[in-house]
Amino acid sequence: MQPPISVIIPTLNEEHFLAQAICSAKDSGIEDIIVVDGCSQDRTREIAVESGVRLFECPANRGAQQNLGAAESRNEVLLFLHADTRITPAAVTQVCEVYSQPNWKFWGGFRQRIENRRLPYRMIETGNFWRAKYRKLVYGDQGIFVSRSLFEQVGGYPDIPLMEDVELSRILSQQTKPMILDGPVELDDRHWKKNGPFIQTLRNWRFFTSYQLGKSPYELSSSYHPELNRDSQVDSNPDSQLDSQLDSQGEQESRQVEQRV
Repeated sequence: MQPPISVIIPTLNEEHFLAQAICSAKDSGIEDIIVVDGCSQDRTREIAVESGVRLFECPANRGAQQNLGAAESRNEVLLFLHADTRITPAAVTQVCEVYSQPNWKFWGGFRQRIENRRLPYRMIETGNFWRAKYRKLVYGDQGIFVSRSLFEQVGGYPDIPLMEDVELSRILSQQTKPMILDGPVELDDRHWKKNGPFIQTLRNWRFFTSYQLGKSPYELSSSYHPELNRDSQVDSNPDSQLDSQLDSQGEQESRQVEQRV
């Protein structure tokens, strides 16, 4: 029996990871798989077409992309999957068990398994689990799932390009607490490879703290995806782009403070 789940994958230049995410959904029994591309400059769209999934396009804005995918989906459970994340059959079975219960208001995410054997990655997985469970903040790379009725009741994702998962978690938490299932979802370690787990985690916290202090998600997105601000070839190393952008922001903020003084 087909699981009553639609998998929605927002993409932007994900040619190296998308095929694996799609295959993981297919191998888990999911038939309704939707890719919503944000005007990629690589082979992302071609890979989606070759994989036989449904493909939609809109300007790069992760909140809007996922809302479009939800609107085009066919099933009663929505599962939003990042392109560098793979769903597992065990995770799908767990969601089906939740769906079988008489409760139309449910949402949550999964425990992660980061593809690196080093101890710091186990610490990151544990920290992310406790953050989701007790702070009720489920991030997109934990595989957010939600019943269609609840998703539509809260109006879906905020139409913002970054931190959309944080805002959706806050909105959904006002309705009911998240379920953090054992899963796992399998996550590539690409975001930590260049600078190591601790430095990259600090960068992630800086983004989150900047947002908490009022930084616009559009400004943050321009740092997270600097390739959107130029017409040149996309750098193959997103971590180096993020590093230079964060350094530039820090210098600008320092100059602004000096000018005020």
